[in-house]
Amino acid sequence: MTKITVTFQTQDRKHETTLNDILPDSKLKDAYEAIPMLLGLPEKQPQQFFLTRTSQILKDNQTFKEANVKNDDKIILFSKDQLPNVIPKLPNTTPETPVNGDLEYPSPSKSNSSKKNTKKLVFSLVIKILILIKDLYSHRIYRKYSIPFSLIVFLIIWFLFNPEFEYTRNTVGMKLGIVKNVQGKNLSGVSLERANLANANMLGTNLNGAQLYQANLSDATLSKASLAGADLRGVNFSRADLTEANLNKANLLGAKLQGTNLRKAKIRDTETGEITTKLDPNAKLAWEIVNEPKTGRDLESKKLDSYNLMSVNLKNAVLSNTSLNWVDLSKANLEGATLYKADLRGTNLNGANLKGVNLTGAHLYKVKTDTSTICPNGKSGPCKF
Repeated sequence: MTKITVTFQTQDRKHETTLNDILPDSKLKDAYEAIPMLLGLPEKQPQQFFLTRTSQILKDNQTFKEANVKNDDKIILFSKDQLPNVIPKLPNTTPETPVNGDLEYPSPSKSNSSKKNTKKLVFSLVIKILILIKDLYSHRIYRKYSIPFSLIVFLIIWFLFNPEFEYTRNTVGMKLGIVKNVQGKNLSGVSLERANLANANMLGTNLNGAQLYQANLSDATLSKASLAGADLRGVNFSRADLTEANLNKANLLGAKLQGTNLRKAKIRDTETGEITTKLDPNAKLAWEIVNEPKTGRDLESKKLDSYNLMSVNLKNAVLSNTSLNWVDLSKANLEGATLYKADLRGTNLNGANLKGVNLTGAHLYKVKTDTSTICPNGKSGPCKF
């Protein structure tokens, strides 16, 4: 039978011995009795074997083969009273799991709620590091690491609670997707290109000159936020709330504004009245419909798919051949409008006034109406088209 070579090492790494003629079928129990003497350890002190390659504690009733000890493996001896404090509880690993050859300590884990509250996350990390320092300090060979760990803890706490680092904390947290609530904060000039800020709360936040190229701001709250001069190209604003947001001189070319609330959003210069915001033509038209209502508007053959046109005034408007797929026209006034061959698939008309509307040839697949809708015949809905 092929014999194997195994190295046995003390916990402090000061003493080791290598046996070159171990039979795989021999019992670990024999080694438990012989190895401590070879390493100069007290005879009466119970020892445990720790196989570094698999990060497993070996049982004395096993053979070397059953314990999956292989040629050139390293086994570390620990006294039983020290073992629970030194070796963390490790999950079962397969025999082929690679290990560096020394004990490894798990880094503090992040809780599931870390993304919701940065302070909770860092506080949890601090506590776990302190506990780790305490455990490490109880062992002589690891005491030299206590100072670096203490310094790390101090720096984390200092970074977390020092007001001078608030801007940096918010910036880093938002880039990592951890910080989502920056209501009322000053983040002017912040660089968050391609950041995932879905559902973020930016109510009243100062984002003047911010770099948000292709960021995800879907379902975000940006009402009363200031985005003057910001780079918003390609930003996903789907279903976001931009009510009363300042968008003067911002660049929104290529931005996704499907379902976005643009009511009272500022895009005109207060002195000259000129539009200073860069918008795609359809987005500009949607803003005008929402914020500059007028009757008899000519929207023939326009494409307004998925825009939020809730409560708009389109009385007597010409919407022939207009594409209004999945548009929110709830509570809109469409009295007397012409929707000849208009595409209204999936359009929300709950609470809308459709009295006298011409729907000849219109596509009405999955159109939504309710009891508050006034149908073309003047009766209350739901309407039957």
